[in-house]
Amino acid sequence: MNRNVDQYERAARAWSLIIKSAQKRQIMTYGQLAAQMDLHPRVCRFFLGIIQDYCKENNIPPLQALVVNQRTGVPGDGYRATGRVNMGSVNEKVFEYPWGKMKNPFGS
Repeated sequence: MNRNVDQYERAARAWSLIIKSAQKRQIMTYGQLAAQMDLHPRVCRFFLGIIQDYCKENNIPPLQALVVNQRTGVPGDGYRATGRVNMGSVNEKVFEYPWGKMKNPFGS
């Protein structure tokens, strides 16, 4: 078992995938994101937390808000960017942000 997992490398991969989703104006589930990355959905919280912190520190919309629980349709317990009220408004801000002009802050 590899215990030296690079969560920043995973954040870079996830960033690109979530950007594509944002540009299509779509949300995705943890399971969908994890499947694209060949991971178990439970580990998404680690690299999504890194993305969340980056967005908050740089005053940009919370990109990770587009990744939701399949059953509830909202982000999980680790989501703290805006609270879980009015996610439609939050998602709209994410969809409208010019992500294509921004370099992936984690590489890749």
